[in-house]
Amino acid sequence: AAAAIECGLAPAEVASALTGYTAASANRMDVRTRPDGLTVINDSYNANPDSMRAGIDALAHAASTRTGTESWAVLGQMAELGEDAVGEHTGIGAYLAERGIDRLIVVGHGVNQDALAAAGEDNGIRTRQVDDVDGAVNLLTGAPTHPGDVVLVKASYSDGLWRVAERLHAAVSNSSQAR
Repeated sequence: AAAAIECGLAPAEVASALTGYTAASANRMDVRTRPDGLTVINDSYNANPDSMRAGIDALAHAASTRTGTESWAVLGQMAELGEDAVGEHTGIGAYLAERGIDRLIVVGHGVNQDALAAAGEDNGIRTRQVDDVDGAVNLLTGAPTHPGDVVLVKASYSDGLWRVAERLHAAVSNSSQAR
């Protein structure tokens, strides 16, 4: 918005354009807040070390604007990193701690996910490792989340973690329809 205004567009024109914005691709920084106050950042379209850090930065920023809440990172692996894969996953675990993320849920069991989970634990993050999407959803829906908590869902596309975000939104819709 600031760049558009600096280029000479009227603020009303910029606001109108942003109001009609839709993501070019699904599952890229889709930020939605459920009726119960839980915010889900679905950035599960892809993952590499830079995009993972950017997603974590977004999570940290969103959580820092709220008091009495927790930040949750639901992460899978960054695929196709080659020989550096384990080291990059370990680095992401350390980065989560640097950014003050409260909780880590690692989805899957493989050398990359194991390295990420170990790094999270080693850096003092409350970490759980689950088998699959069902495990992550069950853990989140059964955990004591609070209005204002923020959840980042991020992994390589092949991990299918967008289903975690979809099911988190569906869970609150289904529970409100049951009332």
